[in-house]
Amino acid sequence: MKLEHEQNSTKVRYFRVGFVGLSGLFVICITLQVLIAGLALFVDSSSWRGHTVFVHFFEYLPILMLLLATFGKLSKRVRWQSLGMLGLIILQYATAKVSGDFPSLRMFGALHPVIALILFWSSIRCFREAWNLVVRSGKS
Repeated sequence: MKLEHEQNSTKVRYFRVGFVGLSGLFVICITLQVLIAGLALFVDSSSWRGHTVFVHFFEYLPILMLLLATFGKLSKRVRWQSLGMLGLIILQYATAKVSGDFPSLRMFGALHPVIALILFWSSIRCFREAWNLVVRSGKS
């Protein structure tokens, strides 16, 4: 019985450490995405292609984070943060689509950089909370 508990505890720890890793990677990806947008605005407009392509490399990380948070038995708050970041990515797509395809609704496209700020802030909060729960506290 003790061996089974230790194995479950080890698995939970791996899921939690994996969550911290993915949430850190997500922060880095959001930062790079903003950098690419800045390059497109201020250096070379052809970088917009990179901006639209790069998102496909990390857009599903919040789903993986949600799964790891669930299997790692992290708090409901961390799970909701992961789900919330997925929702923000969906809103990013919606604001980009609206500003491109519906000229009469272009003003909603102005929310795109605001949502990016919220996404950046949320990703940092999620990472810090996971870091504190998993690494600093040493809890498994």
